[in-house]
Amino acid sequence: MYDYMQALREKFFSDNAYTERRQEIETMRCKLSHTLDKQRRKQLLQLVDAESQLRDDMTLDSFIAGFRLACGICSELGKDNWYSYAKDMEQRLRETFDERKKNSPTRGHEILPRRQHQRPPPDVLPGAG
Repeated sequence: MYDYMQALREKFFSDNAYTERRQEIETMRCKLSHTLDKQRRKQLLQLVDAESQLRDDMTLDSFIAGFRLACGICSELGKDNWYSYAKDMEQRLRETFDERKKNSPTRGHEILPRRQHQRPPPDVLPGAG
């Protein structure tokens, strides 16, 4: 799969936009290289190669992550029951409520809302009228 993703990346990702910047970096590396002795030049080349490999790995990993995201979106679009944040939150709240109700000390008894005491109209009160 890695080779397949690498081939897709090469097909859809263009390095042409970075050619000028890469040329600047190479010019700076050459200038620096001429000021160093042989051992330091070798270390500089190893550093540049390691950084280049890291950058290539990161761009490929980024491409793969984007590809997986696109596949996930496509699979969601193919479903009849699309993801709904509101439904998800409602389900989570329902599960939380059920869990609390199960662990409640009043387990087995319904939890009813308090009744508001209402005063009867004045003409119904004893001694009124």
